Amino acid sequence: MVLQQKDHQMLTDRDIVANALTLLLAGEDTTANTLAWTVYLLSRHPEAEQKLIQEIDQHNDGDPLPWPLPSLPWMNAVIKESMRLKPVAPQIYLEPMNDTCIGDVEISKGTPLFLALHAGALDEAYFSDAQSFDPSRWTNREGASMNALFPFGGGARMCPGRSLALTEIKMALHALYSNFKLIPLQDPNSVRERFAFTMAPLNFRATIIRR
Repeated sequence: MVLQQKDHQMLTDRDIVANALTLLLAGEDTTANTLAWTVYLLSRHPEAEQKLIQEIDQHNDGDPLPWPLPSLPWMNAVIKESMRLKPVAPQIYLEPMNDTCIGDVEISKGTPLFLALHAGALDEAYFSDAQSFDPSRWTNREGASMNALFPFGGGARMCPGRSLALTEIKMALHALYSNFKLIPLQDPNSVRERFAFTMAPLNFRATIIRR
């Protein structure tokens, strides 16, 4: 951004600082909650959890965190399915800069828009048995549509921290399940969604034990 500032005088120091803070701080809460939801869902589905452990073990060579991270298809599928069912940013707030039309709805310039990013992710038209946690839908490429999954938004306004967040999530899952397992301390049905700009698991507590 500093380099771009030389060519684009409209980009001020204040803009650069604001974007840097957004990248560093806004991603903290979303990434942490995505991890929490992923671990929660895995704890409810021991077969999926065991398959993740086996995949990690197959690539472990004594290094607690190999770099670059190996290709882990099941882990990628688990992350996608977790973000589909429990998106930590289920809404996005926009304002059109020009009069526009979406489908058959006319929207005037400056109209505040509140969009539900997760609506398509729970639609049976795009995901078979949409309410179930099934990572295999991503590895089998059946019953899943990437065109209906927007955990990081989309288009020109897609979250700039997407790659960093996914890398951090993979590193954390690898570090956790390489040596440990998680034991929930409550009835899974007592865990609730709490929305405060980001959506976090409420009442989720667990014990981490060495496996």
